Amino acid sequence: MTEPAAGVTTADVAGRWFAIEVEYEPIRRGRKAGWIAAGGALYFVTLGVYILPLRQRSTVRLLRRSDMGTVATYEHRHAADLDGDLVWFRTHLVEDQVFDFCRRIGVATAHVEGGGQDFEDEDLVRLVELR
Repeated sequence: MTEPAAGVTTADVAGRWFAIEVEYEPIRRGRKAGWIAAGGALYFVTLGVYILPLRQRSTVRLLRRSDMGTVATYEHRHAADLDGDLVWFRTHLVEDQVFDFCRRIGVATAHVEGGGQDFEDEDLVRLVELR
């Protein structure tokens, strides 16, 4: 498990109270082939200076671990944006003190109730494929 930031104990990290759920649109075979062909052609035309961002709709939900209720929702249109958010959330859920985390993202501290729940790093993110 990743270690909390300096001055923060494992008993008060944000991941004890919050988790994230990611709903994502999978890239279908035909669409994937089209993106590879277009990206490859564009790469050779521009010598790799610019590649179109992969459009993959996704939603990130910040959940209360106590009842899995949604606290905040973040919509994404590009895979790169989603990747950046996932890295950010995973890092801060494990390293930040829970009240600092709430203030950082603008979530009411009233969502922090009780002593939280023990967790492993893999418990922080739940992936849900949209059909």
